[in-house]
Amino acid sequence: QIATIDKRLTQIESELAKLAGRIQTVEAKLKVTQARLAELREELRIKRLELAVAEAKLQAEEANLHTRMVLAYKTSDLSYVDVVLASTSFDDLVTRTSMVGSLIDSNNDLVGALEEARDVVEREREALAEKERAVNETAMELQEKEDELLALRASQRKQKEQALVARKDKSRAMAAVRNDLALYRRQEEQLLAESRRLSGFISGWGGGGGG
Repeated sequence: QIATIDKRLTQIESELAKLAGRIQTVEAKLKVTQARLAELREELRIKRLELAVAEAKLQAEEANLHTRMVLAYKTSDLSYVDVVLASTSFDDLVTRTSMVGSLIDSNNDLVGALEEARDVVEREREALAEKERAVNETAMELQEKEDELLALRASQRKQKEQALVARKDKSRAMAAVRNDLALYRRQEEQLLAESRRLSGFISGWGGGGGG
């Protein structure tokens, strides 16, 4: 019985050693994942700020272009003929013509700036979505590792409880063996005493017969 209990204890201790190694590995991975998740969440926070800045710039470009379009609409009847007729001199004509051309070029620049701002916002939104996916995936990975760690620790507690039960069984078995040995010794002593008594009796009986 004791040999069987020792074998069970050896198996339990082996399993406990394996569990301890797995727990240590999972704990290390858990720390790495926690650090990575914290890093990704900080990157996500920064990316949201960058998106807010890009959206604010886009709104400003849209408002600026809207203002220019209203101005252009109000002066849409202005032609180069009007510029020529309104000019007081050749230099004034050159200046007025240049201003009209500059206004047209400026509007074209505003359209280009608006398109660029929209592209920036689109890229920032895509980058933000990617960061959010990374955060969600890492959070799920972290949860899986936490669940795995809980399961391993539960198994470890169960194995320790089984080891405690096995040690108690061994202690009781050894106590029973000691009790059996003590009983055997008492019985042996009784048998020896009985043997000596019978030997003495036989010796006395033989001596009496010879007289």
